Amino acid sequence: MKSNCKLLKLSILLVIIFSSLTFLFTYIYLKYKLEVVEIIINLLIGLLGSTVVALLLNIPTYNVSKRQQLENYFEEVERLKHTINKVDYLFCDYDSKTVINYIYSLKQKPWIDEFNKISKKRIYANYKKYKKALIKQFQTKNNELKEKVSKKEFDNYSSQKVDEYLQKFKSEYDTIINEYIKLSKENTSKLKELIENMEFLSGNKILNKIRENTYQPLQELLNKIKVETNHFNLYLKGNGNEAICVEKVLELQKELFSIKYESHNEIIYDEFCDDLSKKTETLRANIFNIQPEYLKIYPRYIRTKYK
Repeated sequence: MKSNCKLLKLSILLVIIFSSLTFLFTYIYLKYKLEVVEIIINLLIGLLGSTVVALLLNIPTYNVSKRQQLENYFEEVERLKHTINKVDYLFCDYDSKTVINYIYSLKQKPWIDEFNKISKKRIYANYKKYKKALIKQFQTKNNELKEKVSKKEFDNYSSQKVDEYLQKFKSEYDTIINEYIKLSKENTSKLKELIENMEFLSGNKILNKIRENTYQPLQELLNKIKVETNHFNLYLKGNGNEAICVEKVLELQKELFSIKYESHNEIIYDEFCDDLSKKTETLRANIFNIQPEYLKIYPRYIRTKYK
């Protein structure tokens, strides 16, 4: 595309130059009637005709190469977008800080127990404190059960439900961690290569918009995911910190998703991919001088939450 654009610009420049020279020498000939000027005019007319033909041939060649280059670019953007969209959202039904602290303190328990066996100075793990906090959160949400059973039964049931939830939560974030690891293997090298081969007749304004609206957001997101997946790989190998991985997943998904609350509904949107789709469609419409298609945004999840 870049070479075709340069040829088209050169053709336009030559047409302007030869047209100007033809008019200039025609004026001189009409004024002075010099034979040598007439020869120059005939030569310029021939050159002008050739450059006009070249211009007429270069216009469709440039348009075809531009369309092909942009289609390849937008197809790669769509491919990356669909790959990103495969990452699921991690729901946390309890206070996330309490959950993270509980997971962290629970992992500390074995070495604290070993330390206390050989040391006079005892260390106390905080996992019981965080477990009680989670139980309290469950009981607050399910307060109606308190009137139907004894306190001991309610406490035992609450503890069991918290354990069941945490087991399910672990399974879910293990799956999502693997999704992020798969995504971390993606890159924007093909997009960069396609952009480097782009050049528009109208200048760099369109090219800068393509970079700002599609390439840069994808590059920044994928680079951030690559950095964070170092923790995930260590965790899956048994050397990482599980609590930090949960924290990283909850942080990363803020880059991908948005949450809205309507009445008792919690609505999750694929904000990054939805925003990318809008920008891509707007760019496509501007480049090809057409009306952008209406893109209806659908939520990823809708959950009812009674407060």
